[in-house]
Amino acid sequence: MFLLMLKLVIPRFFPGLLKHIVFIGFAVFLLAFTLVGISAGYYLALKIRKIPYISHNDLSNTELDSQRGKQFLIVKCATCHIVKDILSNNTPEEWERIVNRMVKLAAPQITPGEARQIIYFLTTEYSSRTGDPIRRIPPAH
Repeated sequence: MFLLMLKLVIPRFFPGLLKHIVFIGFAVFLLAFTLVGISAGYYLALKIRKIPYISHNDLSNTELDSQRGKQFLIVKCATCHIVKDILSNNTPEEWERIVNRMVKLAAPQITPGEARQIIYFLTTEYSSRTGDPIRRIPPAH
């Protein structure tokens, strides 16, 4: 919208640029096309590879997804830890305690919704006790 307004304002306030309006219009079009391509490219690349897109919105009401939890673990936890060293077999209660402690230490980089996804991934993939891991994950506040 800004680019369209820019194109409309130029002839009105800068009549000397009127002879270049076609070039300006083409430049505005290319700029808009480039901006859309830059922002959509990352999303489309992840969709093609079937990797969940991690957005920065509130995840408290989102369905728990092991792949999304794995992505959050890699993105959020690998800033301070070597991921290989994190992954050990713990009980779901231990994973919950560990992740909640890390959330308090790393606040606000890890949100409660992201923590729920990480706990879900760890309890489904690296839990030493079988059972229903969803039941043990605390609701996001």
